[in-house]
Amino acid sequence: MLKQRRIAHLELIKLDIEGAEIPVLYNMLENGIFPSQILVEFDELLMLTRHSKEACEACDAALRKNGYACVYWNGGSNFAYARKALLDPAGG
Repeated sequence: MLKQRRIAHLELIKLDIEGAEIPVLYNMLENGIFPSQILVEFDELLMLTRHSKEACEACDAALRKNGYACVYWNGGSNFAYARKALLDPAGG
C-alpha cells in the first residue's frame, strides 16, 4: 500500500489489531518499513502465558535490534517505540 501511494516514510504507526501486532511488526521489519514511531498494544500480554510473554519479548528484541528504543510502557500491554536516531540525532 505504501508503494501504491508513493509514501516513502511513515512518521507514526499505531497498531491495535487484536493479536496480529507481532506478525505485522515482523513483516514491517523484514520489508524495511521503519516508521519514526510505533505505538503498539500487544494483545498477547492481556492473557499472559509463558508463550505470549516470550513472543512479546522476542518482538521487542527485534525492534531494538532494528534501531528502536522503547520510550514508554504503561505497565500493561501498551508500548511506544521511537527510532534511536530521533532520540539522539548526533549518534552519541
